[in-house]
Amino acid sequence: MKFYWLISILCVSACSYRDTEQEPLLQSPVKPIFFDPPTNSHVGFDVDGVLHTHVWYGRNAKGELGQFHPLTAHNENFSARGRNPAIKALATEWGTKNNTFSLVTHNLAFCSAPEAEKEHFLAESGLPSTLSSASCISNQQPKSKTIKKEKITAFVDDSPIVLQEIAYGAPAVRLYMAFPHHQAVAPYAHRSPLEIERCGMVLVSQDAASKKNQVLLQHDAMTKRWKIPSGDCDATLNRHKACTEATPCEDPVTATLRIFQQEPGISTPIQLSSAPRLEVLHVDSLFLLLVKVADTVVNPGFQWFTVKDLKDKKMKPDLNPHVSLLIHEYEGNWKWL
Repeated sequence: MKFYWLISILCVSACSYRDTEQEPLLQSPVKPIFFDPPTNSHVGFDVDGVLHTHVWYGRNAKGELGQFHPLTAHNENFSARGRNPAIKALATEWGTKNNTFSLVTHNLAFCSAPEAEKEHFLAESGLPSTLSSASCISNQQPKSKTIKKEKITAFVDDSPIVLQEIAYGAPAVRLYMAFPHHQAVAPYAHRSPLEIERCGMVLVSQDAASKKNQVLLQHDAMTKRWKIPSGDCDATLNRHKACTEATPCEDPVTATLRIFQQEPGISTPIQLSSAPRLEVLHVDSLFLLLVKVADTVVNPGFQWFTVKDLKDKKMKPDLNPHVSLLIHEYEGNWKWL
């Protein structure tokens, strides 16, 4: 089985977009999740959405949908507000693993800012203050080319689109995903060049009695099969919206949380920042969060299955193809459950 790790994801504790410039994130207590961190590696960091969190989803001047960072002046970029403390914890932890660091960004304003301001900004982000130089590239140039040129072996970004491009352009690079609006960190596994159209959640819990790990699935009344709870999100829905900075479109993670918590299967809010395990999986056009939570009761139509149950050949005809594909493609991930 072959899969690519992509990301350690940052997430900030809100399920809706808010002006993060007004939130004192640096004062927020965060217990980051570190899973299989890189060691003895050349680690690259994006700037937008990773070292600061002022991001939104919508359309650019050409009408293209995507993730945007409406920063036109470096004084906004270096504001102490709007930071994600999970990034600082992540960078500090990785700094103890004999790693070296670089920056690769499309933010030309960052590169043209005074060196003293950049050094202070980096120090506040848990990165060496001497790391003031950055590989600045135009929006038309893929990051994978620069990453290969700089011999970067692990990279942190917050855009699924960018990470997907790197996965195919520089497949040897380990990728980690930052979710700026949820203050958490997690790995990301990728399979497929398809655009994200649906978002779902693979919820994992431990049975209080048997202590066995179990996965929550929803029964599809139409197909009579068990499926991953999911719904339309991101590009599919944003395509029909007039996305602006004042009324931004959802990012895939926020959409996933909304979709899952709209379902009648679970009433407990999912707190990504406190989850003992968190991953992102991309299966075909399905964007999935793999989250481990405390044991919880679910409503009819939802059921817990052990990983052994899902791998039982007798169960296979009753599973949605995405569930079967998930088990097959990411079998290595399941051993950690």
